[in-house]
Amino acid sequence: MHKTNLVPHVVFIFLFCSLAFPGCSLIGFGIGAAADQGIPGAPLMIPGQLDSLTAGEKLRIIRKDLTEINGTYEARGQVRDTVYSMSEYPHAFEQWRLEPHRDITWMPAFGESVRVAVRTPQGEKMYGGSFAGFDPGVIRIFSHPQEQLVGIKLDCVRGVFDSLGRTLVTGETLVNTVGGGVPFATSLTLKPGIILRSKSGLSAVSIDDITAVNRLEPGNGKWTGLAIGAALDVAVIILAAASWHLTFPSGSWRF
Repeated sequence: MHKTNLVPHVVFIFLFCSLAFPGCSLIGFGIGAAADQGIPGAPLMIPGQLDSLTAGEKLRIIRKDLTEINGTYEARGQVRDTVYSMSEYPHAFEQWRLEPHRDITWMPAFGESVRVAVRTPQGEKMYGGSFAGFDPGVIRIFSHPQEQLVGIKLDCVRGVFDSLGRTLVTGETLVNTVGGGVPFATSLTLKPGIILRSKSGLSAVSIDDITAVNRLEPGNGKWTGLAIGAALDVAVIILAAASWHLTFPSGSWRF
């Protein structure tokens, strides 16, 4: 009696279907959820309707310079007044830094990779990131691992170093320089604002700097991704079944 070895084919079809179903559905759901930032609702009246916000709501804030923040509403509060917008400050800082009469050759360019040595009660700590200018009494760096703007008090800084570990400036020189007309992103003046938690950490935005605030309604991205993935899974199973039928026609399964 003729005997056909079905084991390799059975194993192949079993593994193929196991990996494919519900693999596409799960992938589609994941991609949809990641892409789903929510659907902006009607804009809130500023400042009147801001009182209706509750902690945990998803918001989209558009500043007057048209930069946008999506995040979770934390609270209303007093925030530092903005001197330069996020888009304006790098340009203003670089213009100041590159003035020919200014004797600050050690000053890193905005966005340059630096390391800041900080004195703490537990000992010295090193912060790394991209140099982001100054606020009153504070040096700012954008920390890449945490993806957030970090402000470090100048009187705690021992020194600033470049990416190769070479000293750019000591803490004492830094304090004296920053007191000599360095442009700041914000001022010490406090204004009413919104505190929002985004991927880059806490963001405080003065109400005077806001053009629009929208609540973000839950989107359907993850369910759309799930439906598309499920359709692909069904197609894969149908193709697998058709391949099985072509490989082993009816009546050919003999042992």
